[in-house]
Amino acid sequence: MVHERPKRVVLVDTETGNFDLIKDTLPTGLELRMVRDWEQLFREMKKAEVSLVIMDLTVLGPEGAKNIRKLKEYNEEVKV
Repeated sequence: MVHERPKRVVLVDTETGNFDLIKDTLPTGLELRMVRDWEQLFREMKKAEVSLVIMDLTVLGPEGAKNIRKLKEYNEEVKV
C-alpha cells in the first residue's frame, strides 16, 4: 500500500490568530504550516512539497515580486 504525503499549505503571517481560522476551513488531507518571513518560507519550500502559500500582505514587502518568482523556481505549480 502506497501512502501519499499530505499536501502542504503554508501560511506566511506575523500574527498567529489567523492560523486556527485557516486550519478550520481547509479540507481534510491538507497539512497547514505557519512561517513568519520569506527566509522561513524558502526553508519550508526546500523541505516539503507546498501546493499553496497564503501570505499576509505586510510580509510581502518591497521584494515581494522577486521572491514570488523565486518561490516558483522551487515549485512552478505552487499557488500564492
